[in-house]
Amino acid sequence: MKRRWTALAGMLALLLLAGALAHFAGSSPGKSADGFLAESTADPMAESTEGSLTGSSAGSTDGLTMHYLDVGKCNCVLVKSADGRFMMIDAGSNGEDETREILEYLEDQGVETLDYLLITHPHKDHIRAAEAVLETFPAETVLMGDFEEETVGTKTFSGFLDFLEKSGQRVSVPEPGDVYPLGEGASFTILVQDDSAETAEEELNDCSTGLILEDEYQRFLFYGDGKEKAEEALQNSGYDLKSDVMMVAHHGGKGSTKKKMLEAVNPRIAVISCGLDDEGEMREPSDKVLERLEEAGVSVYRTDRDGTVVISGGSDGLTVRTKEQSARPGR
Repeated sequence: MKRRWTALAGMLALLLLAGALAHFAGSSPGKSADGFLAESTADPMAESTEGSLTGSSAGSTDGLTMHYLDVGKCNCVLVKSADGRFMMIDAGSNGEDETREILEYLEDQGVETLDYLLITHPHKDHIRAAEAVLETFPAETVLMGDFEEETVGTKTFSGFLDFLEKSGQRVSVPEPGDVYPLGEGASFTILVQDDSAETAEEELNDCSTGLILEDEYQRFLFYGDGKEKAEEALQNSGYDLKSDVMMVAHHGGKGSTKKKMLEAVNPRIAVISCGLDDEGEMREPSDKVLERLEEAGVSVYRTDRDGTVVISGGSDGLTVRTKEQSARPGR
């Protein structure tokens, strides 16, 4: 029998209806988890200005704060609104130890529940920690494309579907043009969502959900592991892609972050989540991608050398905090 997200969504929505208006505690960022939160700052507007944090807090801001967690060749991003609401974009990890570190990090940031967990696509390096995250920090809504279990064909995804079926989590399939609020004054817009079996069978990465998170001050772009086809879809979506910060797709793989995409986004900062893969190889980021970012004058942060990257926005601009004190244009 084929299972799809839409087959689960109706039942799960009923199970969670009573909790649909839940609010969160946790407006304080709290203490950092060991090995995660940075101990230094860098001002990307000055490109190489460095400083030190006086404590482990990410600091106060009247804008969005993005935590790009150091999870190797996986993706896991925690988002906090100015009024203390939380969401996650993907929940990848390399195993149980790293999953525990993710949970500790979220707890230290004051997370109790999530407004949303958005899964860009169902590869294991984007969902392996999702079940543990939701067990510990339930989400008001899980957002993910309507993928067929047989098309994805992995034990990790099948197990995640089993968990969702039993847990009562509310599941919703995002559509292009959908706008979701995140606290007061912030929201994210779904730009593209191609969950068709045809695309999934050809290249599951190109099924990645594309979205822009924004408030009155800054814009942040994400599109999972989207490659050339996904980038073309984004450029043809009719949306303004210009963003202050972009998360580099596919861990900096050579099939993504093409010149036309960079021209459309025109970012000041790019973050690459990268590290050793399951075979212990370092295949990304691609030199070609790094060269394109350098030519575009983009300040690049990499989790493999900078650790967790915390970017705080607001009326005073952007502040970047990393573990290793770095703000490098391009390479």
